[in-house]
Amino acid sequence: MALVKLSDESNIGRLETPFGLLRRNAELEVGTEWAIAKIGDRNLMFTFVEDDRNALKETTEKQLVVLRKQLENDLPDVSTLCGLLLPKAKKSITKKKNTKKPSSALKE
Repeated sequence: MALVKLSDESNIGRLETPFGLLRRNAELEVGTEWAIAKIGDRNLMFTFVEDDRNALKETTEKQLVVLRKQLENDLPDVSTLCGLLLPKAKKSITKKKNTKKPSSALKE
């Protein structure tokens, strides 16, 4: 489920959606399919999460054509769409252990 909120440029104070009433300065969880259909609306701002990946991958070619115009982006396929809309994966940093061998105290 994507999150939607009214954009800063929006003159709308509230908006009735199939998922409930969206008010200014509040977020509402909405279906990914609905978010994809409304993504071109300049009054709305969407936030997608990793859980939306499967729904985004089901985007049809017909929907991609519309999204290309709305997003003003040449989207060759759904993987590019996922890369554009989903947050970037955080890279994990692994700490290297100090593997110095202790020096021997025995001298001949």
